[in-house]
Amino acid sequence: MRCSQSRVITVRSCPHSAVRVSLLCTFLCWCLQAGCCPTTSRHPLSDPATLRCDERLLGVWYAGDEREDVYIHVGKRDDALTEVHVVEHHTGGSVRVSEPLRVFPASISGHDFLNVVYTSSGLENGSTAEYILVRYELSDDDATLSVYCWDERLIEEAIGKDELKGEITFQDIPMDETSGLRISKVSCTRITEATDGLVRFIRSCGPKRVFNDLLGTFERVHPKGAVPTGDKRRDESPSGGAVRP
Repeated sequence: MRCSQSRVITVRSCPHSAVRVSLLCTFLCWCLQAGCCPTTSRHPLSDPATLRCDERLLGVWYAGDEREDVYIHVGKRDDALTEVHVVEHHTGGSVRVSEPLRVFPASISGHDFLNVVYTSSGLENGSTAEYILVRYELSDDDATLSVYCWDERLIEEAIGKDELKGEITFQDIPMDETSGLRISKVSCTRITEATDGLVRFIRSCGPKRVFNDLLGTFERVHPKGAVPTGDKRRDESPSGGAVRP
C-alpha cells in the first residue's frame, strides 16, 4: 500500500464550522449531530472483539477560549467500550451537551488512535457500524491530551488513485470561472479498505502525515486539592464544576 500526492482540488459540500477554534467537540458534534456526511471508515483500526480501554484517558479534560469552555468526560463502560461526553459552556450562559460517544483505542507504529463509533447500531454481529478515526497524544505526565483528525484531502486523493479502497460521492463539478479549474465537490467519503490494508496505508504514509489536523489540546482537570500550590492546571470543585486558577 503506497501513498503519493497530487494537485487535485476538492471542496467538501458540508465543510467544518468556520468557528471551529480547533476543538475536538466541535468536530465530533458536527459529525454526529449536524446531519452532514463526514469521512468514515467501514472498518476500525483494531478488532472490536478484543476491546480494551486506555485508562490514561479516563477523567475530565478541559479546553477553551473567549467564546466557550469545553469539558470532555471520559469513562469506561461495562462492555469495555470507552464513553465520552462533551459539555460546552458558551458566552452568555448557554450550555450544550453532546450525545454519548462510544470509542475504543488502537495502536499503530507506536502511535495511539481512537475508533469513534459513528452509527447507533452498536458492535454486535451483523452491525453496520462505521467509524471516525482520530489520533491522540498524551504528554509524558498524562496532563495534556492532543487530538488529531485525518487529512481528508489526502484520503480522497488516495481513494481516487486506487491507493486506498473507498467510495467518494460528488454532488456536482462546477467550473471555476476565474481560473478555469474544475473543482470536485465532495459530498461523502467512505473508506472501505479492510483493517489490515488501512493499517498498512497509515504505516506507509506515516501516522503523523495522515492524521495531521490538530483538533485541540486539552488539560486534565484534577480534583480540588490534588494539585500542588502554584500548579496552573485547572481544579475541579466538589460539586463537579470547575474553577479557573
